[in-house]
Amino acid sequence: MSSMHTYAEEGSYTTSITVNDGNGHRTTGTGSAAIADAALQVTKLTVVKAGKAAALVALFTDADPQGTVSDYKTTINWGDGTASAAPSVKNPQGPGFALGGAHSYGQHAQFTVKLTITDTGGSSVTATQTITVCRELPHADAHGSSLHQQLHFEYRLSDMLSAQHFGERPDALKRRGRRLGGLCT
Repeated sequence: MSSMHTYAEEGSYTTSITVNDGNGHRTTGTGSAAIADAALQVTKLTVVKAGKAAALVALFTDADPQGTVSDYKTTINWGDGTASAAPSVKNPQGPGFALGGAHSYGQHAQFTVKLTITDTGGSSVTATQTITVCRELPHADAHGSSLHQQLHFEYRLSDMLSAQHFGERPDALKRRGRRLGGLCT
């Protein structure tokens, strides 16, 4: 005899089974089930950089269909000793969730950016991407000031998080970054 049951949430549960033989005899057995939290998965991680600044956009899913935005703690470790929280939102173009963050680096070097997402039920997932932050390129506008000094990653981040850009490939986002102020790749 076998039986299956899908649990809505993680935790420890008491199980029982009762068997009747059809002749008036019956027996009951008990046990326990330890259910782990549903798995998280990063489905997309893109880091766009311009000069000494970078913006991260990520999509992730939770195998728990009951997952809500408030279930997740997300942190971006920028690889230079600093980290920042990255609140998640419901993915406007499909299943799962989205998040983003921006950071300015103090020096040009290679950095490993690490995203960590933790569910209140205990499941967690990490994803990394290595970037090279370069010297700013000498672009100048009509007034002679550097375009890099005019970059506003809050705008760029909200632009990347908007529904129209979720489907873009990372190389398309990099081209968009070049138009917005130049990239060092």
